[in-house]
Amino acid sequence: MTELKNRVDSLEKELNTLKTIVHKNHEDLKDQIKKDNDALKNEIVDSSNKRFDEIMNLLTKPRGRSRRRNSSNMSTSSSHSPPPPPPPPPFTSPITSSYQVANPQYQPLMIYPPRAKVELTKYHGDKDQCVAWLNKVEEYFTIYNISTDEEKVKYASMHLEGNAYNWYMWWKVEKISHTWRLFKNDFFKRFQGITEDEIFKKLTRL
Repeated sequence: MTELKNRVDSLEKELNTLKTIVHKNHEDLKDQIKKDNDALKNEIVDSSNKRFDEIMNLLTKPRGRSRRRNSSNMSTSSSHSPPPPPPPPPFTSPITSSYQVANPQYQPLMIYPPRAKVELTKYHGDKDQCVAWLNKVEEYFTIYNISTDEEKVKYASMHLEGNAYNWYMWWKVEKISHTWRLFKNDFFKRFQGITEDEIFKKLTRL
């Protein structure tokens, strides 16, 4: 039993010794790495400073002799160079000119700036906005030259939302004819409660 205890004590001492050695080696390694990093940083800084000094010396180096030589060469060459040629006459297309001669009434094509895009608001079935929205739709058709009944109904339906769009889907199935006049009349009946003619009469009384 005493021998076993002595063996354990010996192993503990060896373990403690190993720990001390490992710790010391670790600290030595950290110190060495720090020294190497510092030396590398100093070397990089010295190299950068040296390169910077070389560039500054090149930039600040006087160049008076080369400038005088260049100016003398330029003056010599300019004194012996011929005068510049006259500018060419303006280009005139022979096709356009002959056409204008043969057709005095010809007017050149005028390019106008594009018209501003007009946005049409959505209609959700609000009774107070019914007449105003449909009037804006009519103005929209005038601006973009939308003239056929099919196009008018299609463009108007694309700007219906919610209950208004649901009513249109029902209207398209129920009605055989899909003219714009019929659409407006049924539209006013559904969302205004009166026909288009009655609305016009009310407006004329205002």
